[in-house]
Amino acid sequence: MRNVTIFYFSGTGNTAYVANQIGSAFSGKDSICQLVPMENVLLKRTGIDLENTDYVGIGFPVHAMDAPDIVYRFVDLLPTGNFKFFIFKTAGDPMLNGGSSYHLREKLRIKAWKCIYDSLFVMPSNVGNNPNPEMIKHLALIAVKHASKMVTDILTGKIVNEPKSNIVGLFRLFGKLESKGAKKNSDRWRVNEDCIHCGKCVSNCPTKNITSEGTKLVFGKTCIWCFRCCFHCPTQAIMMSKMFDKMRIKPYNIERILEEPAIRSDFFEHATPQHYVRFRKHFQELGLMD
Repeated sequence: MRNVTIFYFSGTGNTAYVANQIGSAFSGKDSICQLVPMENVLLKRTGIDLENTDYVGIGFPVHAMDAPDIVYRFVDLLPTGNFKFFIFKTAGDPMLNGGSSYHLREKLRIKAWKCIYDSLFVMPSNVGNNPNPEMIKHLALIAVKHASKMVTDILTGKIVNEPKSNIVGLFRLFGKLESKGAKKNSDRWRVNEDCIHCGKCVSNCPTKNITSEGTKLVFGKTCIWCFRCCFHCPTQAIMMSKMFDKMRIKPYNIERILEEPAIRSDFFEHATPQHYVRFRKHFQELGLMD
């Protein structure tokens, strides 16, 4: 029996979905898998206990071609030791493999950790064009196959790491710029008259950037642009700027889409635009599509 602990950060929910699929795949292969949201550690709701752990998973959504700042802050708390770890990251496009995990792997290498697997899961986008339900369903099903393949590879000793990119420094620069921009603009969020004061955004914010003062929401200076608040707002009342409001997508529920038989599940098999052909090629290279 193997012991696996997966630490993950998820904004709108895609990485949480993938983390659960990976956890289920491990559980189905004679393993005990524990899932821990990173913010629970950072907010001291739980500690880090890696005693007798065989594998550690690190999962996150790609932010500006890199891991979000919250992931780096979490990694700083991890102990030094001879731990085997794997990375899974989510992005709305397979371009450039979602950016680089090099700097994150280096931070853990300094702690004597060994990366045995690093893989990108393409999931529905959470900004820009609204993904249609067929696309969401197919990506979610491909993620299930991807998780199963990844776990099988790990348990059979297959090591998969992305090569160091020649523009790895540029990836890290993009990440730092986004982190600074998010903090600088943290207090520019606002709510409109549709707000029902349910408190969901206050309790769900991973950095506690949102507080409630009576019937007024106050935004601080610790936002990381994960979009959890606006994506899960029941009335879509949280806003920032006109440009952001044009780019925001309508919330979707992966589980409900999967349960709807009328929604097709073969989107990338018949999608013809070149953009989606690139997606299909990526899945074929991973052995996830014929």
